[in-house]
Formats: sequence, C-alpha cells, structure tokens
Amino acid sequence: MRKVSWFLLGLALVAAACGGKTTGAGTTSDGVDAAADTAIDVAQDATATGCAACTASQFCEPATATCKDRVDEATAAGQRTGCAFGPGDKADRTIGKEWPVGDAIPIKHFVIVMMENRSFDSYFGAGKKFGLDVDGFPDGASNPDATGKAVPIFHTAQACIADVAHGWTKTHQQINGGKMDGFVTTNDPDGTRAMGYFDGTDLLFYYGAAQAFGISDNHHCSVQGPTWINRLYFASATSFGLTANKLPPADVMDSHPNQLILAQLDQAGADWRVYKTDLSEFMLYPNYIAQDANAARLLSVDDFFKDAAAGTLPAVSFVQPSFTTAGGGRNDEHPPGTPYTGEQWTHKIVTALMASPNWKDSAHIQTYDEHGGFYDHAVPPPACKPDDMAPQLTATDVKGEFDGMGVRVPLLVISPWSKPGYVSHIATENTSVIRLLQTRFGLGAMTARDANAWPLLDFFDFSKRAFETPPTLPEPRAMTDVIAACVKKF
Repeated sequence: MRKVSWFLLGLALVAAACGGKTTGAGTTSDGVDAAADTAIDVAQDATATGCAACTASQFCEPATATCKDRVDEATAAGQRTGCAFGPGDKADRTIGKEWPVGDAIPIKHFVIVMMENRSFDSYFGAGKKFGLDVDGFPDGASNPDATGKAVPIFHTAQACIADVAHGWTKTHQQINGGKMDGFVTTNDPDGTRAMGYFDGTDLLFYYGAAQAFGISDNHHCSVQGPTWINRLYFASATSFGLTANKLPPADVMDSHPNQLILAQLDQAGADWRVYKTDLSEFMLYPNYIAQDANAARLLSVDDFFKDAAAGTLPAVSFVQPSFTTAGGGRNDEHPPGTPYTGEQWTHKIVTALMASPNWKDSAHIQTYDEHGGFYDHAVPPPACKPDDMAPQLTATDVKGEFDGMGVRVPLLVISPWSKPGYVSHIATENTSVIRLLQTRFGLGAMTARDANAWPLLDFFDFSKRAFETPPTLPEPRAMTDVIAACVKKF
C-alpha cells in the first residue's frame, strides 16, 4: 500500500472544492457502524449459501438464509417511506417486484457526474416555458430582504457572481421550516443574487438534454448543508456526523475503509475508474484509495475521452470537473464559476459517450452536490436518518437532525433506454444514485439512507432503446467574452 497522508489529501480537497476554510476534525461515537458491518456481512453470507436459489420474484432473508417473495411497489414504497430498511438490505427487498434488479438491468456502463452548487429553480424553474412538465417556480415568487421588501426572482444576466451562503445554519434559515423565504436575508447586503435564474435561452445544451431524455423535478441534495457533507453521502450514504466543510475524523475514516461505493463495486467485481480533473472526494478514503491497485484507477478526464473512444469504459465511471481552478474559470459551476463553462465541459463528456461503442448499453447521470444557496421554492421532504451518528453542531448552529433531504438540485439521466422527454416526480437524493449502482450490481445498502432510497429506475424503459442512435443535441453557447470577463473579475 502506498503511504498517503489522509490529512493532506483531505485538506487540499475540502479547501478547493468547498471554496472556504477547513477546520479541525470533530469527534464521533465509538463503534458507529458495527451493526451495519454485521448486517452487510450476514447478507453476503446468506446470499452465498441458502439463498443461492432465489428467483427474480424473491429476495433473500439474511437472518434465516431463506427466499421470500418480493412485494409490489406500492407496498415497498410505503415501507421505504417508513424507513423500514437498513444496512445490508438489497434492492430486491426494498423495491417492488415490478422493477428489475441485477442483470435484468441491461446497463453495463454508468457515467456519473456530480457538479456543484446550483438549485433546481436556478436552472430549470422556468422549464414549463420550454416544454418541460416540471414543478417550476410559481408566478410572482419572491423572498423578503432585511427590510421586508419583496425581492422577486429574475432572469439573470450575470454569468458569474460572488458565492452564495449554503452552510448548515444558513441553509436551514433559507428553508425556514418550509417557508423557503430566507435566501435573500442570509446573503445580505447583496442577497438579491440568490434569486437569479437561467433558462432555456441560456443553457441550450442542458435544456436540450432534458427535453430529449429525462429530468427530475423532485431530486434533492442529501443534507440541508454544504458541499462536503453532501459528497460524503454520495460516497458513503452518511456524513459520519459532520455538518460542516471539515475533514472527517481520522479514526472514523480508518474504521470505515469499506463504507464506500468504490469498495462495494469491487466486492461485486464491477470495475470502476475515477476520471478526475484535479482532485476527488474519493481521495479522503486513504485506507482504500491509496492501495496501489485502486490509486491506479484515479485517472484524468483525458483518459475518459480515450477510453470512451476505444469502447473500454468500466462498469462505473466517476467523471469529475475541476475543483481547484481559480475564480471565474472553474468548470464545476460553483460560483464564481459560470454555468456556461460547466455546460461546455459536460457537453464534451456526453458527446464522447454518445460517440463511444459503449453508448448502446450506457447511462449518463448528472446531478449537483447541493443547491449552493440559490433560491428554490419546493419544500424538502423528510428522509431516513442514515445511522446513529448525531449531527456535530456548535452552540451557534441551528439545531437539526439528518432526517430531511436538502434543497432541490438538477438531475439529468441520458441513456439509450431513457424514456423520451421524461420528468420524474419521485422524491430522490444523492444516495439514490449509488442505490442505482447497488441495484444493478446486487449490493446491500451501507446505511438506512441508501437502503430506503428510490434507485431512479423510473427513468428507463428497458424493453427498447429509444435512443439507440443518439439524437443531435443543441450546442452550448460559447460565451467566450463573458467567460473571459468572469475570469478577469474573479
């Protein structure tokens, strides 16, 4: 194993990706997921023994190593809402028998992209005007400023702005118990910038992809808080108690080396690669990622283009934008980076996939880690607490639990099996993406959060490839002068 400092890797990543200072690691309880590890081990042992003969209409009951009949989706959905499932539970138990699992899902190549810091309304709130059947912002939507004066939403001409508040306390104040009225006051004296939005005249490629393939208007980040904790949910279905952009405690990371979607994929024999521009959140799992065989799978985005062209993409590709490029030139769409720079980068990724020999059995899934402080009108729904790790809050933090989803963010699904022009209204969040991977590759949940997550299967119709020949999507706007001005400004 390569000797790698988890602290140095993590410090660099969090400082760059989150656009702010990192602080010292907090503390957590001992033995936080011993029960989770046990449940996963029991599930694996049962599958290897008494449940080997289970049919597609059955699931394995690990406690007794017996096969039981799968329930219908209406029943399963109610169970998920009630947080009935936990670590080790596989999708054949947690979703209805109407839906395929394992090899019945013909996707062989997943391309997963997570951009940064944009709310659904800030990108697709105007979607109805462009033929998208989405729950966009209502007419006359506004937020009060510090004097109580209404600040309406507005179609912004500003491609780049100063960052908008999105920490734990500020996000809870923005949501304000479901009133969704704190987006301006949490950013005074210039909080009006949080109310600006882009539309289909700006984001030509994103809107074109949504119109042709699939989009969700009920997809959320995992936590009502900032970047890092949401990316931990994306990797491990928990933030290990963290509520702020600081490093996970070393002892926690050391004791959870396999609570990671990459480790799960390895258990299933599903090859993965991380195609990074500079850094990656997966680098904060040193006991796993620093192993020679795994470190060799941290490649560059240029390698993604080569592998796509050669038709040698792995089962799962995590393709990641730049988190360290300064100011207006960053392409992860985190302010002051522009939507246009990120859209251009995404267009290259999707175009390469569509031209690849792997296209015919692939799926591109793109979302955003959190809302970045931008306005959204939809009240976040409840969510299952992932584990017994309580939020690590300071005396000045708003009190809360890990029992609710965060603010809505965009989610695009692009695949030959996409339902044309589909809009999903099912409540999902970051762990739904990894739940899809677990569903495809027969993996158990890591926590109660991913165990009860819907795995995005409604986006697909596996009876036919509606897009066996990929459609021609609009080119993103060049915006060369605008981007150059943003780079100069920031």
